Amino acid sequence: MFYSVLKSLSEKLIKVKIEMKNDIEIKGNLVSVDNNLNIALNNVSVDEEKYPQFIGVNNCFIRGNTIRYIHFNKNEVEYDLIEEACRKAE
Repeated sequence: MFYSVLKSLSEKLIKVKIEMKNDIEIKGNLVSVDNNLNIALNNVSVDEEKYPQFIGVNNCFIRGNTIRYIHFNKNEVEYDLIEEACRKAE
C-alpha cells in the first residue's frame, strides 16, 4: 500500500522531508521509490550547521530500513488514492 502511494507521488516529483533513524533530516524532491521503500531524492538540502558533510550533496539514495518518517505537504497528496489503497488492503 505505501509503495503504491509513494510511487504515484514520485511521478509528480513532490518535495518531501525524510527523517532517518539516526535523526538526520533530509529534504528533497522524491524521484523514485522501490518495493523495499528505498528512496531516491534530488535537489537535496539539509541543516548545514548540523550536517556540514552534506553541503555538496545534490542527489541521494536512502535505504528503506533507515527511514523513520516521510513528511510531505498535505496539499500534494490525493487522499482518495490512499483511501482506495486502504480498502484494497483489508
